[in-house]
Amino acid sequence: MKLSFFDRRRAHLEGYTIDADGHKLYNPVIYRFRGSKKERLRFNIAVTCWVILLVGLCIASGIPKSGDLWNQKYVVIPFVLEGIGLLALAITFIRYIFEEHPLPIRMYRSTVPVFKLLSVVFIIINIAELITAVIYIITSKPEETLAGCIIYAALKLISCVINIISGKILRDASWIREIKEVSEENSPEKLLLQ
Repeated sequence: MKLSFFDRRRAHLEGYTIDADGHKLYNPVIYRFRGSKKERLRFNIAVTCWVILLVGLCIASGIPKSGDLWNQKYVVIPFVLEGIGLLALAITFIRYIFEEHPLPIRMYRSTVPVFKLLSVVFIIINIAELITAVIYIITSKPEETLAGCIIYAALKLISCVINIISGKILRDASWIREIKEVSEENSPEKLLLQ
């Protein structure tokens, strides 16, 4: 979820307040993970494992010899959508990992809600892939490549379960919206003048 220029500008301006003398003070809005450091570490590990397992399962599901399975549009389209979703997830994950905590409002809005949305999207895509694999097995009755088709379906089932578990962890995590107190010496205008 990319923020538009106006959303970024609004998020930046939310950090400014005016004191009693009419001077601008910079107090940026931040999001802090609610919970202990151990819980935040568990959240970060869950997100990392989620990304690694999804990429691994997506790659592994293309390996088994499954015959004519990949010639079927109803099988290929969900697989391509999963690949596009994985690319979006990887970009969001990299932005999240390299940002310091607590998260500034612009980074929070472009990462944490995207994780929650992608977990639901991946569950839907994995269920579609599982259904299309079963439809292919039932309608085509592949004898030589039946094992490959079953492995593909099993990998999609595992991926769906991982998405359900990760989605629950992502939705259960809560973040607190705070205003970071910044002294007038550390305001962006003072730092730029130095």
